[in-house]
Amino acid sequence: MATKMNTESKSVLKYLSENRFLIPMYQRPYTWGDEECEQLWNDVVEFTENQEKTESEEYFLGTIVIYDNNGYKNIIDGQQRTTTLNLLIRALYAKAYQQKKDIGRISDDLESCLWIQDKKTRKVDYSMLRLVSEVAIDSDNELLKLILSDKYNIPKSENDIKNKMKNSKSNYEKNFLYFILKSDEYAKNQPKMWEDLCLNILNQCIVLPIECDGREN
Repeated sequence: MATKMNTESKSVLKYLSENRFLIPMYQRPYTWGDEECEQLWNDVVEFTENQEKTESEEYFLGTIVIYDNNGYKNIIDGQQRTTTLNLLIRALYAKAYQQKKDIGRISDDLESCLWIQDKKTRKVDYSMLRLVSEVAIDSDNELLKLILSDKYNIPKSENDIKNKMKNSKSNYEKNFLYFILKSDEYAKNQPKMWEDLCLNILNQCIVLPIECDGREN
C-alpha cells in the first residue's frame, strides 16, 4: 500500500492552535539549550526588525514529521522545535497577559497555542495542554506541565530569574526563563516592536508539518 503523506505549510498560530501534540516515550530527551534558544530568538527579532527593509513575508522554521493517534499528533521529527516554540509562546503570553486589556487579541492567540479553548466563548481550560511529553523522567515532565500551565511561579526580578536558571537542572525551565528574560527586555526597550514580534511569531513564522498515516510509514 502506498504511503499517504499530507504536507501544508502553516503559521505557528495555526500549527499549534489547531492540534494537540504528544512526544512519544521512544523519542530522545529534550536537549535544546542556550545556543539554540538564543539563535531562535535572534532570528525572529531580526526578521521582525528587518521586515520592512527586506519585504520578506515569512520566516521558515523547518519541517515537522507527525502522525495522528487517538486525537494527538505524535511527533516523530521536530519535537525540539515544537517544544521550544511552546516555551517561547508561554513566555510571550506571560507578558501579554499583563497587557491583556490593550492587546487582547494577541493574548487570546497566544493562549490558543497553549491550551484548549471553548470554540464559542474562547474560555480557556488551563488543564488541557496542547503539548504532552512522555519522553522525559516523571519529575521533568511534571515541571514541563507546570510551566505550560497557569500555575508556574515566575520569579519577579531579573536577578531571581537568572539565579533560578543557574540552579535549574531542567532544559525546559532554563529555556523558558531565558525567553522570559528576553521578552521582558525587548518589551521594555521596544514596546511597540514587541507587539509586532508577537504577531510575526504567530503569523509570519512558518513550519511545514509532514503528516504520515502511521508511525511505521
